[in-house]
Amino acid sequence: MITKEELLNSASNNIDSVAESDTCGCFVCGGVYPACDVDDFIIETDTALCPVCKKPGVLASSTGLPVSDEKFLNEIKNKYF
Repeated sequence: MITKEELLNSASNNIDSVAESDTCGCFVCGGVYPACDVDDFIIETDTALCPVCKKPGVLASSTGLPVSDEKFLNEIKNKYF
């Protein structure tokens, strides 16, 4: 299982990993969507905001994490938040 530190690192300063991905998932709301749907970022930190809940919980598929697995997203949400 991913650590909380690894999770937060993957979800911040992630503009490049989102651009390199096909799919993204949000550990805040559990949404899964095409990476091209992510079009809002916190400019100061290049951190993606979820197009569903508008929170900075976006994980990109280019990280190697199973971002399209809703069970995984729910498990990390329940474990860390």
